[in-house]
Amino acid sequence: MFRKKILIVLFFTPILIILFTKCNRKQIIQQETAIIIPLTLKDSINVSINKVEKYLETVDYTLDGNNIIYMVTDLLAKHFNRQINIPKFSSLIAQNPIYNGNHWMLYGHYFADRTYKGLIVKKEYQTTRDSVRTMLLENIWNMDYRTFWCMYCNVFPIPDTLLSLLNIYVNTSEYDLTHAALQTQFITENNYCHLDTTKINQLREKSIDRMNEDTRLYFKSKEIADKDLLMELFAILAYMNRYDLLNKDYIRFVLSTQHTDGGWIHKRDESEAHISVLAYWFLLEAEQHLDLFQEHFE
Repeated sequence: MFRKKILIVLFFTPILIILFTKCNRKQIIQQETAIIIPLTLKDSINVSINKVEKYLETVDYTLDGNNIIYMVTDLLAKHFNRQINIPKFSSLIAQNPIYNGNHWMLYGHYFADRTYKGLIVKKEYQTTRDSVRTMLLENIWNMDYRTFWCMYCNVFPIPDTLLSLLNIYVNTSEYDLTHAALQTQFITENNYCHLDTTKINQLREKSIDRMNEDTRLYFKSKEIADKDLLMELFAILAYMNRYDLLNKDYIRFVLSTQHTDGGWIHKRDESEAHISVLAYWFLLEAEQHLDLFQEHFE
């Protein structure tokens, strides 16, 4: 009887092992199949956005040069309703005097309050609008000052000098062009600030056409092109609602060049804040308006 039981066990054990192995292999295959389901492009964008937000939370905003990065990051988080853990403005003032300067205050507080009462500037410029306008005139050759003058053109009328410069820079390239495009956009958003509507629209469209040409040119040689400038072109075309000039190949390129820490690399061997916040801007726009993007680069 005992020998009979042994024989039965010996006979059925291999069969049970085979059945168990097949069953186990089937479970493993099912698990692996579930893991490798590809993400949609929109899902990939969301993953990338979460990663870059983690990177932007690590940026030292007390360093000179990162003040504008802070302003743009804060603006984007508010506009797109993102929860991102960056320092409070009050703590930055205590750590770097640049946050008390006219340049940053005008630029930054534009997004908090677009009325004159909302301006926070140095004491010597707090008395009248004329004194602030004087400060702007003294810095009219500065690209950033011209940009936030256009942000405030409903309060500080645009002088002929600035319009002449705008005429020049919409016919240039690189960062002069992108900022000139932003300037035409801000004037438009301010209901043209009593300027010639037709003329401003012509300048705006001219800047868009040139940015589109540059974007296509740089993208064709993207391996050697200035990636920071390319990100800025992507972001500003999206900000100006020209999704018809953007395509999903641009998005895929941005996603494929993201560094492991969540940022993007420009000139150094590590992620840099400027290019990363531009990529962040573009991806936020892309996530909301993906259906308006073309499928491929023509």
